[in-house]
Amino acid sequence: MRARMLGLSVWQPWASLIAARAKRYETRSWRPPVSLIGQSLAICSSQTEAGLLVSAHDLALSRLCLRRLGRHPLPMGTVVAVVTVAGCIGTTSLAARRIGVRERLVGDWSPGRYAWRLDDIQPLAAPVPVTGSQRFFHLPPRVLAQVLAQIGGEA
Repeated sequence: MRARMLGLSVWQPWASLIAARAKRYETRSWRPPVSLIGQSLAICSSQTEAGLLVSAHDLALSRLCLRRLGRHPLPMGTVVAVVTVAGCIGTTSLAARRIGVRERLVGDWSPGRYAWRLDDIQPLAAPVPVTGSQRFFHLPPRVLAQVLAQIGGEA
């Protein structure tokens, strides 16, 4: 029985782009803990609309969002997907230089940052409401049960 899962708050539209498998790296100013590599992580859309305002001013990003996410409102304050954190690379590493244009469009690849590789992306058909926080937080048991029911995990 899985008793715990960490959640990570991600601004929209980037959270939904992860769920749509259009974003496979999450860029951060900090590395994930080594203990998180290979573990499941809930991607939670934050409740702020700041990211929506930022993305609206980037024409290429706006077009990608329209193509991949449509015109309907994006879920806010919900778990939208479960991913496996498969690894981490520095944004100036040799491996980072091989990252494609689309992935660069949906992340902050400036020097000194870290790109977390996300595998086994499992979008939730029905996003589950959750109150997140900065960095990591533990999903409440009720939320975890609803998430696991959708991805076929152990409750």
